[in-house]
Amino acid sequence: MTFQAARAAKARELLEPTDELVAQISRSVGYLHVSNLRRLFQPATGVTPSEYRSRFGSAVRVSQQKDLSTGQSARIRPTPSTV
Repeated sequence: MTFQAARAAKARELLEPTDELVAQISRSVGYLHVSNLRRLFQPATGVTPSEYRSRFGSAVRVSQQKDLSTGQSARIRPTPSTV
């Protein structure tokens, strides 16, 4: 594994369970500018760091589950009753 691949892997690990800012994660894996992380991350994963988090992040899934449990999700509407 190359050093750059290791940084991308670490960024993925940090993006999934947290809602930490992408810029902070970028610094955590050794990049001073978030643009450097994006330039590495997208070719390695096929998506930007933000897109990766929206697809695979557990913080996003927990938020969506809370919305569903309270019935507050705007994305899913209940089917009208035919009674």
